[in-house]
Formats: sequence, structure tokens, C-alpha cells
Amino acid sequence: FWGAWGISNYAEAQQRRLISSYMGYVSCIDEQIGRLLDVLKELGLANDTIVIFTSDHGDMLGAHGLYDKGPFMYDDIYRVPLMIRWPGITVPGRSDALVYNMDLAATMWELAGECSPEGGSARSLIPLLTGQHSDLERDVIISEFWRQFDFYPQAMVHSGRDKFVFNFGGTD
Repeated sequence: FWGAWGISNYAEAQQRRLISSYMGYVSCIDEQIGRLLDVLKELGLANDTIVIFTSDHGDMLGAHGLYDKGPFMYDDIYRVPLMIRWPGITVPGRSDALVYNMDLAATMWELAGECSPEGGSARSLIPLLTGQHSDLERDVIISEFWRQFDFYPQAMVHSGRDKFVFNFGGTD
């Protein structure tokens, strides 16, 4: 396990270079989002445009002795950034609501005035964004990992405070 994702074989200089490169990518994305917001402002569209930013789940960057992502259910890679700016509606702040990425599709369908064809577990974020609710009334979220490089599959149930990781064929 450690040979595939661990930092045991990396010298400190190599670790610093990996982290620095990753942070450089993050800074590049930040700069491009800033450019996009500047163009919206220059075109007079900033107050008429909803901006949604999210990302991939990122990298362990040496946390817990690991790099990359994969069969580890740490919050370091499972808490994915999500920022939404809806001029005149949202105010700067943070929510602890349990949100799935599939909720973005349901939100965009509702913003377009349509019913979401997804059904199931996807929920619109509009009640959160408009201050009608402080959460989506979910008790838990569930995440799954189904093998990579012959590592075992896992499932996680997370309440926002407590977490249980189930290792199929292993120790929980």
C-alpha cells in the first residue's frame, strides 16, 4: 500500500516539489476564475450571472503519509470545494449542509424553470442559496470507492460529524 501511494520513498526536496507544483496548479485555476469574473464585470453581466465553482476531489499532498487519491476515505479528498455566487440572492458565508455533486444538476434544472429528470437523491440547492433552509435535510451522505490498482472497495457513511468506513472484505 505505502509503496503505491505513500511518501516513504520520497526525499523531502521531492515532496516539496510535488506540493509546490500542485499549489501552482491551484493558483492558476484561481487566477483564471478571477479573469472570468473580471470579464463578466467588464461586460456588465456580473449582476446577472450565477457563478458555480467546484473541483475534482484533489490530492492527499502528503497528509496521512499519502499522495494521490484512491482507496482512502479521508476528508482531505472527500470534502470537495463548492462555491456559488448568485448576485442579489446569496451572501458571503459557509454552509455545513451535506451536498452531493449531483445536486448541482437539480439546481440548474430548477434555475432554468424545469423539473429535474434525475429524481432520486438529487436535491436543488436553491433553498440553501436563498436562505429558506440551512440544510438539505439529509442525515448522512454516502460515498463509494470501487477498486483501483487491485485495492479493496470501500463505502463511507458521513453525517458531517461522524463517519463510518466499511471495507468490503477487510476490517472496518
